[in-house]
Amino acid sequence: MTHGLVKPSYEYRVDYAGRSVALSGDTSPSDSLVACCKSVDVLIHEAIDLDVLRRVVPNQQRRDAIVARHTTPEQAAGLFSRVSPRLAVFSHSPGTAAIVEQTRRSYAGRVEMGEDLMVIDIGAEVRVKRAAGGVQPR
Repeated sequence: MTHGLVKPSYEYRVDYAGRSVALSGDTSPSDSLVACCKSVDVLIHEAIDLDVLRRVVPNQQRRDAIVARHTTPEQAAGLFSRVSPRLAVFSHSPGTAAIVEQTRRSYAGRVEMGEDLMVIDIGAEVRVKRAAGGVQPR
């Protein structure tokens, strides 16, 4: 995986008792990530919101460099389609609903925005527990 000048970027996969979780580092989409993460129960991956990036980083050259080292929601949708996780969770992103909405335009699977203190239970169902106390089984 690549993160521009900071090389390499890593992905981690944990398999235990018939369940699996993969965590991607900062990266643009890659075939090695797809191979590592194929058919995991949960894939945790980063993405950037281009609208937020445009507001925060006015310099086009700098924005292009950031985009080249990260994943857009559209790229994440393609990656998730290739990996086929039961649940895809965004991390390391400004927690904007737009990232999830943009991803859902071309990815029909389950996608959630990660948040602090979020708990994911992986069993017959994948359940998300948020800090506010709500449980969302699917």
